[in-house]
Amino acid sequence: MRLALQILEHCLTSRSARHDLLDTGTCERSFRLVDAWATPLTCGPTKGLCRLFGGMYLDGAKLLLLLALAATSWLVLCMRSSRHARALLLIVHAVAALSVVRKIANEQTETRPVPPLPPLHVPLPSRAVHESADLAAAVMEPSSCGKASTSVFSRIYGDGSWFNGKAERWDRPSYYYTDLLHRRSASGDGSDVGMASATSLALLAAVISTYGVRTLIDVPCGDVNWQFSSWETDGMLGAYIGLDIVPQVIALNQKRLAHHRNKRFALWDAAACELPRLRLQSRDGKNLVGGGGSGGVGSDGTTIAPDLIQVRDVLQHLPPLPALRMARHVVASGAPLVLATTYPQGEPPVRHERDGSLSWKAEHAERFGGMQPVNLAAWPFEFPSPVACTLTHPSVDADLTCLYTFNATTRGAWLARTAWAQPHERRHAHRAKKVSRKKKRVKGGQ
Repeated sequence: MRLALQILEHCLTSRSARHDLLDTGTCERSFRLVDAWATPLTCGPTKGLCRLFGGMYLDGAKLLLLLALAATSWLVLCMRSSRHARALLLIVHAVAALSVVRKIANEQTETRPVPPLPPLHVPLPSRAVHESADLAAAVMEPSSCGKASTSVFSRIYGDGSWFNGKAERWDRPSYYYTDLLHRRSASGDGSDVGMASATSLALLAAVISTYGVRTLIDVPCGDVNWQFSSWETDGMLGAYIGLDIVPQVIALNQKRLAHHRNKRFALWDAAACELPRLRLQSRDGKNLVGGGGSGGVGSDGTTIAPDLIQVRDVLQHLPPLPALRMARHVVASGAPLVLATTYPQGEPPVRHERDGSLSWKAEHAERFGGMQPVNLAAWPFEFPSPVACTLTHPSVDADLTCLYTFNATTRGAWLARTAWAQPHERRHAHRAKKVSRKKKRVKGGQ
């Protein structure tokens, strides 16, 4: 699009454009208007979609139609005809363009009701907390993840690979108080305010209000561009913990939301470290947590698991084993509720018999930051059937945001089934295979 505008600009300044049909002064002024209109238009080569102002996405046919209308409008502006004729033609084109845009907006922003949530049959850890406890003052345990490896995603954030621009624009808290309806995100198009996150926000808010969720871990939280756009997510939570692997994002969030007592952020590699629990400080010798050792409550009676963990738009950007290890840390946290992104049409990874390693079929998805649709219902994840699902990015992608529930039985069975993915278990398995092959060679030599 930008290249096409540059070519038009060159044509306007060339001698061949200076003929009786065109009014070059009007053309140059109209070109500047078209250039300003096209500035927020960004196209993604992988999805074949373009993002227009207002958070709308266009496929090739709709984009060509709008460009054709814009081009003819530009020619009308340039014609040496009466002002009334030009004004009439421009009105016709404007009405046609607005009708197309309105139709696109209606398709992509139509209200999609949140699916009804069934009764919850697993206890929430926060319900065991004494009513006088201050969840906002609880301490994360552990307080940090010492194994965080941040280079890849920090580079993606820094060079703007996921949001078509450098990060400097977003590295100030004041940016997040602008364009409240369609604000772009430093963490990628999937976290833009508007169509890209509206359905996820609606489901998250419904889960919090319906089940009385009081504690939430959001991993990765990104720049929390959309998460606090509802009362349920911003005001009803006793404790919100945002974890991310990018130091710049965590520093920005801490600065921007330092005045919120119930929100805290920490640098975390969820594929390498277990997720934190909340330690409640006792007051006057009173134990603030009851039912120690059950329902997500620690055996010492002073720590609790989060009620809900959100794992949105992350597993598809990891190689298979790190993705599975992150899923294990989420399930092992003890949280009874998990909101996660899944692709029902996603293919399982390939397991190599020689060393037991996993790989995605698409080569570009092998690296951190790549893209591979992850199906949480397929091997090796095999999550239980979801309680409710909603489209994550309507009209853009086929992924779903689904709510999963885990109790002590299903959690234990799932962790046992995926124990082979842990690093120490893989080392033992690899060592056992080497010993077995060595024995076979020795036996064959005899």
